[in-house]
Amino acid sequence: REVSRGMKRSPSLTALNLSNNSIANEGCHFLAQALVGTITLRALDLSHNLIASQGAIDLAEAIMTNVNRPLSKLLLTHNKIGEGAARPLLRAVESVPALVVTKITDNPLPYRVQLQIGEMAGRNAAKARASRPQVLQDAVVRARGQLQEYQQVAAEADRAGEEAEWMEEQVAAEKGRLEEARRQSLQEVGDMEGQAEGAVAHRLGLEGTLQ
Repeated sequence: REVSRGMKRSPSLTALNLSNNSIANEGCHFLAQALVGTITLRALDLSHNLIASQGAIDLAEAIMTNVNRPLSKLLLTHNKIGEGAARPLLRAVESVPALVVTKITDNPLPYRVQLQIGEMAGRNAAKARASRPQVLQDAVVRARGQLQEYQQVAAEADRAGEEAEWMEEQVAAEKGRLEEARRQSLQEVGDMEGQAEGAVAHRLGLEGTLQ
């Protein structure tokens, strides 16, 4: 039960070795509950744990129930797993393509079942190896797509920067034109005031002459 709680508190756990811990069926029950929700656990060693058929059934059902199905290595050697767990274990290995290593030797499970489980895990491994080039190709395609998106964003940012720079230049030019117009207006007002003062002085001079 404590291990189950620990797994729930460790969402990034990738490997767990619980061999030689006398977990038995009761421990498997709680461990299975934790396996349902794990998203990162890839390797689980439960060898030498007195696990019987019911414990193996709980584990198999948990592995199949987990929608993420990250587990790729399961070790159940040297336990007490019998033929009653054969069908659930076979379904688990068959329905979880990531499960490429499954060791279940030294159990009272019939040899033919052990062989079937090993063969299924081997087929999963072969499929995984065959799919790697496609996985890499898909990764390259995604990377190229992300690069193109980045380049588009960068180009848009450059255009935005150029537009902002052009706007700043236009604003600066407009300010210059307004300042020049203001200066000319002040000059014209000054000239007009000078002309008015000259006209007044001339008029006063004429009036003084007539008197």
